[in-house]
Amino acid sequence: MYFRRMLALIRILFMKKNLKYTLPALALIAALAVGFSWKAPSDDQEKVVMLLVHDALAGVHYQPKPIDDAFSQEVMAFFLESLDAEKRFLQQSDIDQMRAYQNQLDDALKNADLTFFNLSQTLWQKRFAQSQELYQEILAQPLDFTSQRTFETDSEKRGYAADDAGMRAYWTDYLTYRVLMRLYDRSMAADSAGQAKFILGDPGFDEEEKKAREKEMEIHDEWFSSMSDMERSDWFGLYMNAYTGVLDPHTQYFPPRQQENFEIEMTGQLEGIGASLQQDGEFTSVASIVTGSACWRQGELEVGDKIIKVAQGSAEPEDIVGMSTNKVVTKVRGKKGTEVRLTVRKKDGTEKVIPIIRDIVEIEATFARSARLGADGKTGYIRLPKFYVDFYDDNNRNCADDVKKEI
Repeated sequence: MYFRRMLALIRILFMKKNLKYTLPALALIAALAVGFSWKAPSDDQEKVVMLLVHDALAGVHYQPKPIDDAFSQEVMAFFLESLDAEKRFLQQSDIDQMRAYQNQLDDALKNADLTFFNLSQTLWQKRFAQSQELYQEILAQPLDFTSQRTFETDSEKRGYAADDAGMRAYWTDYLTYRVLMRLYDRSMAADSAGQAKFILGDPGFDEEEKKAREKEMEIHDEWFSSMSDMERSDWFGLYMNAYTGVLDPHTQYFPPRQQENFEIEMTGQLEGIGASLQQDGEFTSVASIVTGSACWRQGELEVGDKIIKVAQGSAEPEDIVGMSTNKVVTKVRGKKGTEVRLTVRKKDGTEKVIPIIRDIVEIEATFARSARLGADGKTGYIRLPKFYVDFYDDNNRNCADDVKKEI
């Protein structure tokens, strides 16, 4: 019932084409439909988003296109490019299964049909896991540099892998190429420094090759870990943006995580504790604390503290060791006035539970600043780092008023 009422309200705004109210409504779609606290979205919530996106594109876009089979084919091409532009994960059979829907994506949007999106998720997750196993297996052993073979680096000139054997061949050639380039760079650097270059067969080559493989393993571990952090709502956002991207590059749908980051960027404000967090091995540690913020006023959280558990108020603490920093940030942030309890490990090894009441944090680097220059002070300098505005609160700062004040 909630979603139906919300859908009816926003559809009325679309029909009226009143941009004063429609644009904020568009920005709120993700937060309203998917919900706060980044809960796992249900099919019903995603269907509501699809209907709203359809109405927005058809009703208020400045240069709408007919949402028909031709539009559907463009969406398919856009989505496949977004999903696997370098053709590293999907196989030709996966592409064939998805392209069977290339004339149906217009109807899917109009009818809020998730069949195609669910199929794409199933195929992607399967190939992602398969590729993860491949790179780890390939980089665990010395690579073969003795055979003559060619690797096409331009994905537009290369097809998708035909089968599992083709996928293995691609990852083997791709990683061999990556390691070879790393070895070449190290060899050239050694030569420039007046040191002996190393080539295949030299005594030091095996050790250098091992170091290069280990570095590639580290890079790919981080890359795959980052992709693993993407939730269904992020992939759904990618799918919705295939529809919006066909119309123009400036129309976008923001899933909850992107919508929150967009609002922080635009307002220069966020609701949280006022600490900057960073990855520290398997831990998330405190990198800096904003002066005047909630955690600064509380006084117990310190730079270098490692967060090991997070609790929402009096709820059971959640162990976050091994969790990505992005996910930890989502648990630490929250509405002004709510409490978060951080269990931290201090530099001396002791553990402490720190309760913090969240508040508004202003990112001062966002806002306009001015200074008078010269001995006479008649020359003024105004620095505007970016444009900023709060779409929902006229009382909050915006760049036009701040620049006027500085002038």
